[in-house]
Amino acid sequence: MEEHQLLEKLRSEAQSVEVPPELEPEQIRVRIETEGGRTSMKKQGGQKQKRFHWHGYGSRVAAAAIVLVASLGAFGVANSQDIVPITVDDQAVSEADSSKQENKVATEEQAESNDDSSAASENNVPEPVKTLGDYQLADSYEEVCEMLNALVDARNYNYAVTYGTQEDAVDGSISGAGDALAKEESAADMAGTASSGVSSNGVTDLAEQEKQAAEKADYSTTNLQVTGVDESDIVKTDGQYIYIATNDKVQIVDVRTDTPSQLGSITPELTGNMDRIREMYVEEGQLILIVQTEDTDGLEQMDEAFYAKEDIMVDLAYDPIRANSVHTQVLTYDITSPAGAKLVGTFTQDGSYNTSRKIGDQLYLFTDYGYPLIYPYYRTYPYVEEDGVQQNQDVKEETTFTKEEVEKQLPKIQGETIPENCIYLPKEGTESGVLISSMNVKEPEKVMDQKMIFSGYSSLYVTKDSIILYCSDYDMENDSGRTNLTKFAIGDGRITADCAESVPGYIEDTFAIHENKDGYVYVLTTDYTMNGTTNQLFVLDQRLKIYGRIEHIADGENVYAARFVDDIGYFVTYRNMDPLFTVDFSDPANPTLIGELEIPGFSDYLQFWDDTHLIGVGEERKEENSEFIGIKVSLYDISDPTNVKESAKIVMDDACYAPAQYNYKTLLADSGKNVIAFLTQDKGDTYQISQRIFTVQDGALEKAGADRISQEEWEYSTDSYRNLYIGDKLYLVREGLVIVYDMTKNFERMAACKLT
Repeated sequence: MEEHQLLEKLRSEAQSVEVPPELEPEQIRVRIETEGGRTSMKKQGGQKQKRFHWHGYGSRVAAAAIVLVASLGAFGVANSQDIVPITVDDQAVSEADSSKQENKVATEEQAESNDDSSAASENNVPEPVKTLGDYQLADSYEEVCEMLNALVDARNYNYAVTYGTQEDAVDGSISGAGDALAKEESAADMAGTASSGVSSNGVTDLAEQEKQAAEKADYSTTNLQVTGVDESDIVKTDGQYIYIATNDKVQIVDVRTDTPSQLGSITPELTGNMDRIREMYVEEGQLILIVQTEDTDGLEQMDEAFYAKEDIMVDLAYDPIRANSVHTQVLTYDITSPAGAKLVGTFTQDGSYNTSRKIGDQLYLFTDYGYPLIYPYYRTYPYVEEDGVQQNQDVKEETTFTKEEVEKQLPKIQGETIPENCIYLPKEGTESGVLISSMNVKEPEKVMDQKMIFSGYSSLYVTKDSIILYCSDYDMENDSGRTNLTKFAIGDGRITADCAESVPGYIEDTFAIHENKDGYVYVLTTDYTMNGTTNQLFVLDQRLKIYGRIEHIADGENVYAARFVDDIGYFVTYRNMDPLFTVDFSDPANPTLIGELEIPGFSDYLQFWDDTHLIGVGEERKEENSEFIGIKVSLYDISDPTNVKESAKIVMDDACYAPAQYNYKTLLADSGKNVIAFLTQDKGDTYQISQRIFTVQDGALEKAGADRISQEEWEYSTDSYRNLYIGDKLYLVREGLVIVYDMTKNFERMAACKLT
């Protein structure tokens, strides 16, 4: 049906509806053609709204917009400022947005994301943000299809250029696709003055919060990146029982007596060869188990069907097309009676498990989802006869996808395909991204909210109020690395797109990103250039715009560890010496390096001990030639941030590795109980591991215990061990084993319990 015919049909069907003259379809169409975008340009200071160009994308969206607006005008539905550029009280919108930002960072960009959000719906849920930095909210599944097909064209172009099939490499046939692919593949390959009055209140508050929480419960919890944001792990306790996640079950250990005993196990139904338990939460009579499953049977059948095709030779550089087969499940168990644990809810989300966070009763689940129909590209080679001579002819395999195919393969949550208005597409296409969902653990089968962002693989930083996804990229224009950051606001299970920006360099440490109580985000990055490495520290405002910075910090060195809290930050770089830098953020627009301590070796991990001390775990090395000596634990005196001192250190010259260097969940450091405990892998011809225990006495580190784990008790992966305390007992735990130490008797070993 032609456009004018459709408009005429809509007019005839709407005769009984009283429509204001300014909303007549013809008037709306004229206004779109002559005034389209004027409102958004006004709000953005005269700059044009960002457009996203995939081959064949613009014309279809433009046509759809005309039809949609005409329909809305004809039926009197004209309450969406995102569709029709009708006059809007910009000042009122701005004032409303400003009131929401009270006591937060004030910047001229604050209302930017609100330009794309409309009035609240009947249940007071605002319309989703349409533009998120270089991402655009999909209006339809067709847009996802367009992006994916553009990627296929880019890969086909690259194949043609690489293997010389010129018929596919005609200039201009796939505009921009070659550049997009080159950028994607390049990114994959790259993978001061003393100041007075520096406040340490943030450190005091943080240490006090952790100490009070520990004293109240009298048992330790998982070591966290952000206080108040719980993280899943393979070992948890509720103070009476210890729960240990293995690949296929959860072992439950009764620790209410001096001698631990196995109470039983929780064994979920795992049917696939690759199904396995990943991590879990335990709190308030619930065990929340995260399981990753894979449909291996379906893959085998699909492969057989593919290879059964006649007269096809497959380019062996690629695998056949296959549907996405990896899923993540959240299984909720009632463990008010651990011996009779009951499954009360199952929550299923497509994609491989990335991570999760729990804030109160809200669980946020993050999975990595790679679109299965895009990669790889393959072609067929049927034999043909010409003049009696057998020849090999290249024939391009059709890989253009329809909306139906795209929709079928889009990720699902609880069996339902993610809605199109929850999908964010990038300016430069990619076939993978992060799927985010939220659920209330009291209603463990209900989807609270969901978002999908095609960002490629991302790491995450989560606070009580926001999610920041960050991923490494390569800036071809400036020939340097960059980190892309995307922020979502969260609360009561809602996930709302906020803003997206980029900063130069790469985030090299989990704790090199931090949001303070006022909404400023600190980001420490390292960039790699032809002249060596360079480090920089950025202060970002609430819109992730650069608000302050320090550049060229210890050029030529690498960032090894970082820790920030409110107005103070500490980080370590290393080449031959270990500079521990102190940063004052009291003026966020002008962060200042106020201290630098140089010592041999380096710390891979930093953690606050109390309001005047910082703990470091890393390596001791010779000052003259950087030769490795052993693993060390350091105690830094930070009572004067302008003059930080390594007040004590203990070097374990018989140890060569400690998982606490790289996995913060393997370290127990609790000032309330005065215990530091972690495992080491020891030097020697045979594999040995040891439990290392330290205390702090009068500002000095002291060895409190060292227990060599016998060959009958250890297993190869030291990363699978956890230390925790309950009351006055310290427990070293892994799959199949619990060892108990008496904290009142110099950490003497009390008992060991083997599990089945």
